[in-house]
Amino acid sequence: PEPDDSAGAMDRPIRVAIVGRPNVGKSSFINKLIGFDRNIVTPMAGTTRDSVDTPFEHEGRQYILVDTAGLRKKFKVTENLEFYTTLRTGRAVDASDVAVILIDAVDGVTAQDQHILTDVIESRRAALLAINKWDLIEKETGTAEAYAKAINEALAHYSYLPMVFISALTGQRVTKVLSLVDQVHAENNREIPTAELNDWLQQAVGRKHPPARKGKHIKLNYITQLSVAPPTFVAFSNYPQLIDKSYVSYLNNQLRDRFGFSGVSIRLKFRKK
Repeated sequence: PEPDDSAGAMDRPIRVAIVGRPNVGKSSFINKLIGFDRNIVTPMAGTTRDSVDTPFEHEGRQYILVDTAGLRKKFKVTENLEFYTTLRTGRAVDASDVAVILIDAVDGVTAQDQHILTDVIESRRAALLAINKWDLIEKETGTAEAYAKAINEALAHYSYLPMVFISALTGQRVTKVLSLVDQVHAENNREIPTAELNDWLQQAVGRKHPPARKGKHIKLNYITQLSVAPPTFVAFSNYPQLIDKSYVSYLNNQLRDRFGFSGVSIRLKFRKK
């Protein structure tokens, strides 16, 4: 289901999907957040039996944690476990407002992490990265900065996702994850006044005009926001079909530079004037 676009979206509990590879610490993370073992954790990968919705409150804000930790027990290891993990993760993400993507600090970013990220982004959910098991990484001055740089290089397409280093085991910065959830949820439901958007558009086009194509000079006349969650904008042009992908990327980056949208998938559409 699509998240509700009404003003009430900011008053309802935030549905948070906890996603990641098997054994990355999803159940431990939820247990640390809510303070008791709602999900039975064993050291074997993929033992959480089913998705469990856990209502939860922190500093007066209400959340529903959707644990996507594992697979139903009946699936044998000989079956395609990754297929079922992906299917169940997808369902939980689709039912959420914000996805927290857990990555194992010891293993770094794996191909499976990349697949999970792609699935979350394609579902257009707000998201953030939580680098778990940070307690196991040798600490030296600049460790976090160097590590963040390495992750940003591995995940260059997702540089707009906020990142936090946590330990589900010790509880280090676990509540910081919730403050980031609040932030990206608010960003996902932000409405930009039309006047501000058009002021931004004039400046962006002034810095770099859309390149002419097929002998046609492309003009961008006007922009407005259609909806939130995700923030969706429509720009009107004399030749919308001739605007090339690199220029769309430029406008997307300019939108982020001006308005933020940290952790949020923004959509930019073009229509005939």
